[in-house]
Amino acid sequence: PMLEPQGGFALPLGKWIPALDGSAFAFGLYVPTSPNMAFDPNGPQRYGLNDSLIWQIYAGPSVALHTPKVPWLTLGLGFEYTVLRVDEALAISSVFDLDGSEGPNDPLYTDSQDNDVVLDLHTWDYFKPSWNAGLLVTPAPWLKIGASVQPAITYKAQGSLDVRFDESNPLNNFLEDQEAKDEDVELTVTVPWIVRAGVEVNPIRPLKVEGSFVWTKWSDSQDLKISDVYLKLHTKDSLMQLDDVVVTDDVHIPTGFKDAWSVRLGGDYQIVDWARVSAGG
Repeated sequence: PMLEPQGGFALPLGKWIPALDGSAFAFGLYVPTSPNMAFDPNGPQRYGLNDSLIWQIYAGPSVALHTPKVPWLTLGLGFEYTVLRVDEALAISSVFDLDGSEGPNDPLYTDSQDNDVVLDLHTWDYFKPSWNAGLLVTPAPWLKIGASVQPAITYKAQGSLDVRFDESNPLNNFLEDQEAKDEDVELTVTVPWIVRAGVEVNPIRPLKVEGSFVWTKWSDSQDLKISDVYLKLHTKDSLMQLDDVVVTDDVHIPTGFKDAWSVRLGGDYQIVDWARVSAGG
């Protein structure tokens, strides 16, 4: 079970402005589904994901504009205050390749959890404005055609990055600490365009049937980028006299997302004035 708070209210505008009869002002808040996903930290997926918690919150005003002079058309526009929280953990594998030529193909490299370095990211973007728009066309009393669009949103979330070496990692022989932390990193992530369209038919008065299509352009989000990284790894005093290691490279976590689409069909039937049944798939 998951808590997904959402709610809102709407006010008819025609009551005060007769020329806008059929128009409405609304304010609402909703959160998309965002489960807390956790996996076995010792499993083979650890290089993709150990755990993930992503929150999105959308809130703001909307208006639907309609006038009796153009009875077949309604236009909608909304402005949104959005929030993003991203907590992610995954592992990367450290490669012992003295001359840097072979990487994981080096004979000394083995895919062992002993070589893991765990990245733990905690970030928030507390304010990112956005918008949405839609239209509704009613060419006949029994037919409605609607469409809406939500643009892509690119978040730049500020937060911290923890780097933790596995207790058995051979690099611990050279490091003072098994952990380093940067309190000021930036995560760049894009939430994609969403386009929706639907048709509703009302063949007999108590029955409504709707078919719809949704397309989400996830291919625009090919990776998560962590920038402004500054991690300092303190080395132990030893005969090798190693300098402290400073990591400033951006971290790119590939997603490999592809566009998603879905079709839906549903309807409802008004049994009596005070009850109706609905179903869909």
